[in-house]
Amino acid sequence: SDFLMAILGTATVKVGQVCDRAGTSEGINYCCLDGKEFPGFRTMPHVAAGCDNVSALLASSGLVFEWYRQHFGLTGKSYAEIMERIDSAMRPQEKLYFHPAGRQGIAREFPKEEFERCAAGRDPSAAGCGVVKSIGFAVLRLVQQLEACGFVIDALSCSGGQVRNHLWNRMKA
Repeated sequence: SDFLMAILGTATVKVGQVCDRAGTSEGINYCCLDGKEFPGFRTMPHVAAGCDNVSALLASSGLVFEWYRQHFGLTGKSYAEIMERIDSAMRPQEKLYFHPAGRQGIAREFPKEEFERCAAGRDPSAAGCGVVKSIGFAVLRLVQQLEACGFVIDALSCSGGQVRNHLWNRMKA
């Protein structure tokens, strides 16, 4: 039901509209007329009459941020404060400390074991940069894969818990 509410709440109800529904998991949803199956994506009926929804899921994007908070003892800090720390440590040329190999398919996952291995011994802010960049690049890959299927993406509407953090959304953008 949250999936349907995200589509309605972002008004992703016309052909060509796209939403990024981001919370514990994250999904990119494209409203289209052609309901054919695309490798690596899920095609389902849309709430808008005559339309279909083509979507891809990052099964644990928000969850990996929670792992980060727990691993570095940041659960008492606000998301805004954590993201400000990460932003101040962000350097464009920086090597990622966490870059998920991920399980591919319809629900791409960030493996917790890989996160814990990569986070061990790292500076919290630098590790946070890697987490945020990994999520951003995973979203970018999904958008590029949709575009490779012929879908045109000019804009994304956003919904879900991650949307409340404007700094994170700017980083992902």
